[in-house]
Amino acid sequence: MSISKKKQRQRSYKTLLAAVIVTGSIVAVAPANESLAEAASISFPDVKTTHHFYNAVEDLTARGVITGHADGLFKPVDANISNLNIGSVDTIVTLASNSRISNSILPNGKDLKDIIKNYDQVKNNVENVGGKPNPPAKRNFNLSIMHTNDTHASLDNVAKRVTAVKEVRAEKPDALLLDAGDVMSGTLYFNEYKGLADLEFMNLMKYDAMTFGNHEFDLGSSPEGLQALKDFVEAANFPFVSANVDFSKDDKFTGLFSDVISSKPEEGKIYQGIIKKIDGEKVGIFGLTTAETASLSSPGEIIFEDYKVEAEKAVKAFEGQKVDKIIAITHIGYDDNEAIDNDLKLAAEVEGIDVIVGGHSHTALNEPKVIDAEGTPTLIVQTGNANSNLGLLDVEFDNKGNIVGHAGELIKIDKQVPDPEAVTLSAPYKEKVEATSLTEIGVEAEVALTNPRTGDVGNTTGESVRKNETILGNLITDGMLAKAKSVSEKEVIMAFQNGGGIRAAIDAGPITVGEVMTVLPFANTLATMDVTGSELKAAFEISFKSLPGESGGFLHVAGAKVEYDSSKPVGERVVSISYKNADGTYTAIEDTKTYTVATNAFTAKGGDGYTVLANAYVEGRVTDLGLSDWENLAEHLKTLTAIPTEIEGRIVDVNAPKEPVIDPGTTPASVTTTEPPLVNLNPENLSVSQIGRYDSGQGETGTEILAYDTERKLAFVTNGAVGGYDILSFAGLESGKFTAVDSEKRVVLADYGITGVKDITSIASHPTEDLIAITAVNDPKTDNGHIVFATKDGKYVKHVEVGALPDMVTFTPDGTKAIVANEGEPSDDYSADPEGSISIIDLKTFEVKTLTFTEEMLDSKVRVDSQGTKLEQLEPEYITVSADSTTAYVSLQENNAIATVNLVTGTILDVKGLGVKDHSVVGNELDAIEDGKILIEKQPILSFFMPDAIDTFSVADQTYIVTPNEGDARDYDAYSEEKKLSKIGKAVKLKAEHYVGYTQDELDAFDLTTLADYKVTIENGLSADGTSYEALYGYGGRSFSIFKADTMELVYDSGNDFETIIAENMPEQFNISNDKLTVDARSKAKGPEPETVVTGQIGEKTYAFIALERFSGIMVYDLSNPTAPEFVTLVSSRDFSADVAGDVAPEGLQFIPADKSPTGKALLAATNEMSGTVAVYEFGAGVVTNEPMTAEAFSGTVDTPKVHEGDVTVSITDATKLENATVNGNLIIKGTPTETFSMTNITVEGNLDLTGLDGEVLNMDGITVTGETTL
Repeated sequence: MSISKKKQRQRSYKTLLAAVIVTGSIVAVAPANESLAEAASISFPDVKTTHHFYNAVEDLTARGVITGHADGLFKPVDANISNLNIGSVDTIVTLASNSRISNSILPNGKDLKDIIKNYDQVKNNVENVGGKPNPPAKRNFNLSIMHTNDTHASLDNVAKRVTAVKEVRAEKPDALLLDAGDVMSGTLYFNEYKGLADLEFMNLMKYDAMTFGNHEFDLGSSPEGLQALKDFVEAANFPFVSANVDFSKDDKFTGLFSDVISSKPEEGKIYQGIIKKIDGEKVGIFGLTTAETASLSSPGEIIFEDYKVEAEKAVKAFEGQKVDKIIAITHIGYDDNEAIDNDLKLAAEVEGIDVIVGGHSHTALNEPKVIDAEGTPTLIVQTGNANSNLGLLDVEFDNKGNIVGHAGELIKIDKQVPDPEAVTLSAPYKEKVEATSLTEIGVEAEVALTNPRTGDVGNTTGESVRKNETILGNLITDGMLAKAKSVSEKEVIMAFQNGGGIRAAIDAGPITVGEVMTVLPFANTLATMDVTGSELKAAFEISFKSLPGESGGFLHVAGAKVEYDSSKPVGERVVSISYKNADGTYTAIEDTKTYTVATNAFTAKGGDGYTVLANAYVEGRVTDLGLSDWENLAEHLKTLTAIPTEIEGRIVDVNAPKEPVIDPGTTPASVTTTEPPLVNLNPENLSVSQIGRYDSGQGETGTEILAYDTERKLAFVTNGAVGGYDILSFAGLESGKFTAVDSEKRVVLADYGITGVKDITSIASHPTEDLIAITAVNDPKTDNGHIVFATKDGKYVKHVEVGALPDMVTFTPDGTKAIVANEGEPSDDYSADPEGSISIIDLKTFEVKTLTFTEEMLDSKVRVDSQGTKLEQLEPEYITVSADSTTAYVSLQENNAIATVNLVTGTILDVKGLGVKDHSVVGNELDAIEDGKILIEKQPILSFFMPDAIDTFSVADQTYIVTPNEGDARDYDAYSEEKKLSKIGKAVKLKAEHYVGYTQDELDAFDLTTLADYKVTIENGLSADGTSYEALYGYGGRSFSIFKADTMELVYDSGNDFETIIAENMPEQFNISNDKLTVDARSKAKGPEPETVVTGQIGEKTYAFIALERFSGIMVYDLSNPTAPEFVTLVSSRDFSADVAGDVAPEGLQFIPADKSPTGKALLAATNEMSGTVAVYEFGAGVVTNEPMTAEAFSGTVDTPKVHEGDVTVSITDATKLENATVNGNLIIKGTPTETFSMTNITVEGNLDLTGLDGEVLNMDGITVTGETTL
């Protein structure tokens, strides 16, 4: 990507300029050690950016090598050069024969024949050689910057940071080392040493400059004020930069602070900015600190000025001193509160800053963020926090101070080897801290006193110390209240503590000093204050304003109970505040009364935005008791005989979701069901019988998706009609016998009582554990949905939030993850259109990682339309996972694409479009006309495959994806892309270039009125000028296809098989709908409409089962040859005697292999959406094996016997044995065996045919035959 700053810059680093200018008459080759920058403006009007020589002409013009003609044109055809100025002895120029040079300036000692390679050819066109040579072009300047931020006294691994710094310096000795603040606060190192321990290592690493973070001012509320910060500054072997912080009103900093730009900065001093000279180049560095420091910390008299105004002043001052390379070290946050300050806004709105070394938001930018505002690029970097990374940025500037390249990375600190010198230096610090931290205070915690944040790994509840009551928060405030009551002469009714000031948890077991100090590391002091009831209510309104989000100002309380309503607007949420009396009763706060409360001095002075409390402080209603907060906590803990293990309900949301109902299921009434008629088109190919049927009694949407547990023989069926699911048992199914199945339990999803769980779209059964997963759609559907986990008897386990409209969930075969396709459909009015996404749920922790798409992932065939952004239009729908659980393939139906997801790394690899199907090609014909007739013929129609459900299978180590090509349009109230051809509103002028099977004459003569009712998309097929349609695009291929999974290469499509097979065998049901038996009714839309597919193995063969939703049947194909599958049969249990009877509109399929089946034979369960039924089909005798099987292929082992479904023919020629096999059908043995041939552990559930046997009759001791044996 190219970037530009005022003039010109490029991100090609140290590219060798062997740039060749081909102007029609000139070829100029510049020295190979020069870097090329792409021009930002055109020097010659007749040299266009599209010309292949554009970059080279601009570069040579900028360096004075060529100047063009007097009229300002370059004239590449004429190639007359008015002035050829060669400043480098290495430059070689080749001229075309018609080139003319009016004047030349050459390096000393050089002739034109030395410069012009083909001098003899053009020497007669050269004039006026003379002049002085230009000085050699100035080389680009490379600047390296190491940077840190928000280290927060994390010194346990500081020796590793020293190593990282030294290694960079060894390679880049002139590299700067900068820190963006918040060195202080966070660990016992700070509590013990107030930053001076950190500083010793910063001095060791030779930092060049640092700016101040808000936590540098945390000790301002101590009796010594900011003395610790002063000591820190004075002891530094480097200067500090701070353009928007005014220290002048704090006498401690007199003599340390100078509001100037210094080119000779002193160590241990504070400046607005400094100028460093590196390799002869001036580099300006200034600092900025967030204005939030005034409320987040305790800066006392120090003033924080407008960051943008001061930044502009700094840039102007640098430019006044001829500095054109400018770095801002900022502690304002990468994307923090824009209304206050952040790096993104600074980069966009302040011109002239080249690099922002940021901090405050703890953002780990793995690569520099480039902001290009009005031609001025700014690179933003930040390392995260807690000494986790050392940032390294390399920037290349041209000789005008323009950035022409950059590269950046985060060096992982924990991957480094500790520096020996630093290890020695850190030893006494670590020893002191460890000794302090390990001292026990004399009390034990029965359970861990957690300090949760919503972003914590494994936090699936969303609880946080910054928005919820915690045991630890209660203990802290209890200690504050107890201490305040003991020292104050007033009646202190309650205490409160800001959640942002609680920084760590306490483990179960003996509590140590170190743990207590780490919990409260800011050295805050206890204060009391007098406030009115109305002021208290105003304060708690501030406490609750960010809910449901986190806020550091969220107040924990003691001695009181606060109720609020999270559904109310901000500022109207407090319902009641009551304080606790000595007898345990509560008294409501009255607005006009004045009460004494306790809090920390930070909050009492208005920290975290508590302006109402700041007013009380200004008015003198606050008394700072000067008592350390962590000491108060330690003292209180020592008084307890037992540490609480639960919260007490001190802070209550009256609108909070209730705890989920664990077991809300009921047993629905049994519905009488009978066996419907069964169509099996080719019973000689595959024996099929319907052995089970379940009727939900709900009709349409009563059954949609089915998951199956092979161990428990349970089926879990979504029931959209009730918004829940049914649990069925298949354990009672018997081979060859029809059984009516009842629902053993029905669970309505909303009855779990989970907020945001409204409707169901999918269900999955864990392969081994007692766990099912259910997709729950929110209301509105554009809000994030959930996955609800339950046991296999329907009892609630957990729920987690995923993306908008989760449409499908599945477990990986290894059972470690659940994968979710979040479709992200728009609202009907298109007021909201969330981006589709894919969620991966770690089943050990139930941690959710939601993957989003980028445009770079999409290939050119991915289908998007004119509504919304590309990413909003991506709609993942269905998932299939590879057998090794490493890869997921996700269909995006409306986008006619499949995404590939690496489940090991948790990344979306790519999204590949599937292309279109040309119905003018022989074999792809269709019936596109609703006229009551069957007419399958070629048409000028291109259809998108658009699969919904997909499945995978493998042959010879190649994984394939099989797709049912249903088709679907974006069709909503506010916008629909689907129109009848007669309603598209623009001319149709079909072009033969889009069709294989038509000439232009044929298309010109084609009668489009015959397709008047055919439904097309208005989004595709338009001419370049948008005035007419050159091709017609429809939805769905009316087929199934096979793609190679690794390349998405189409290897097979069933063409017009489905319509042809039905037309030839069941013409009265040709293209009927799922609610009407009208022949040909669906021809104008998507025909029989293949909805879903599943693959499964019966005997030795793998089959595809493709459900036709509208026709209500299942096509079966043999997949032995993926490039040429063979049609086997068509199965349907729809009763065609009525519009909706029998099993109608198969929506989901579940294959159950023979070895997992309750009957011992392969089963296929089909959920039928229109009839609300489940049909269970059994495959038995009749499976044809055309070629005899070898004895080796037939035989199993004792541990793993073979099971063969259907009739099997075995050749035993030259074989020695058949063993360990069961045939669920007839066994035919042919050939001539060896003399020692034997049979062991063979069972035939059918007849044995030995008529093809040559030689003596076999010894039959090892075979059991239930039918007849023919010799």
